[in-house]
Amino acid sequence: MSVPYVPHAFKDGDNLDLEKINDNLEAISRSIQRNLDARYTYSHIRFDLDGLTESSAEVLRELAIRRRGANNAVEVFAVELVIVGDGSGDVWTLACSDTTWPSITLTTVSGEEVTASSNIPVGVTSNSADLELTLSCSSTSTITRGYLIVHLRCDRGNQGSSHAGYFPTLVTSATANLAGTLDTELTNLGSAVARDTANDTDLRAELYMVRSLSAGSSRVFRVPSGARRIQAVVGYVVQAAGGSVDFEVASASGAFSTVTLSVNGAGATSRAVDSAGAAGDVIDADDPTDSADDETITITAATQTAVLAYLIVYWS
Repeated sequence: MSVPYVPHAFKDGDNLDLEKINDNLEAISRSIQRNLDARYTYSHIRFDLDGLTESSAEVLRELAIRRRGANNAVEVFAVELVIVGDGSGDVWTLACSDTTWPSITLTTVSGEEVTASSNIPVGVTSNSADLELTLSCSSTSTITRGYLIVHLRCDRGNQGSSHAGYFPTLVTSATANLAGTLDTELTNLGSAVARDTANDTDLRAELYMVRSLSAGSSRVFRVPSGARRIQAVVGYVVQAAGGSVDFEVASASGAFSTVTLSVNGAGATSRAVDSAGAAGDVIDADDPTDSADDETITITAATQTAVLAYLIVYWS
């Protein structure tokens, strides 16, 4: 037998017990606050580092990320750096464009996997400018295998004008206008519920990337998606000027409208970026056990080799 959220029921003919009214108001307040507190969603993205050297262009050693939108808070709350180097004693440093974030270092051991991590959070504060995590090394070094994992925390609580809870005004025998006070309380708790309902987009992120994708070639990633909404995509490209990279997020069964994005190259040592929203926050309700209706993410280098291309997909 379940325990009701509101402990007391009132019946015709009963005395109007003020303690029971207050118990109910406080119980409703706690229930609303539990929902409001469930405001964070967690995900991670992976940035592969295989084959990079200390002399690789900075944009190839750098992960950039921005918000999906102005009112979609994103925070990097932890990072993990994993490197297998070609020699011992090479010190790789991971630094952030937000210099309040303390850099971390990793010293390689030839042929062995070495890790470094940080749980110092840093905010992704803009949907028009990037937070950048940049890897560098002061000595000659090659990363045989490696990757950077960035753990993200998204907050639905800043999507609207407020995410405030309901804090009841308790009634006593001295309450002058009990009916008016209760009307106000019902209005206030209804407003808190409406705020929670309006801030309903629980964002998560995924990253799909390629390096050295030759002109005219495509790379397809197949994802057993289940039920989710594609909210937006952000594409990053390092490619010679005059070229372009096409990104596509589609459903093999046509369960949602295809999201497309084309980003023009800005040069072999420059990063270009663009973004696109998903039409109508479309939903993919495919069966994740059926490969025939999987979601596909396609990256195509149209006319020039894509030295680096990656797509961040925000979904809920």
